[in-house]
Amino acid sequence: MIGLEFGRQAARCGKGAELQTVQRTIIAMTLKTLIAAAGAAFALIGAATAASAATPWQAHHPRRVEVNLRLERETLRIDHARHLGRITPAGARRLYLADLRVREQERWFALHHRSHLTRAEQIRLNHAETRLSHRIG
Repeated sequence: MIGLEFGRQAARCGKGAELQTVQRTIIAMTLKTLIAAAGAAFALIGAATAASAATPWQAHHPRRVEVNLRLERETLRIDHARHLGRITPAGARRLYLADLRVREQERWFALHHRSHLTRAEQIRLNHAETRLSHRIG
């Protein structure tokens, strides 16, 4: 009722046009706030839906598990060869970076195929890991 009383007083003072401008501004601000809130709500719903799509099966897809276990073994082999002095620190760094590139490629493949690898991608990654394995010695 305060708004109505304010409106009547403004009308009596001849400030009707100014009141309409203020009311339009308030309505526009309220509308913008509602649109922003709705956008935020849709974003949260979308994020929740995407998070629920990552099932344990997708995170532990058999082909991804195989590739990742092999990468872990390669890293351990690099560590062991470095510890024994068969490779230099710079050589170990190059091998770690090659290992990292294979891991990033695996993640990129999984990102584009709903968290799993196709057979062709698995073969490609295994080939890269085999070349890396031969470099370790």
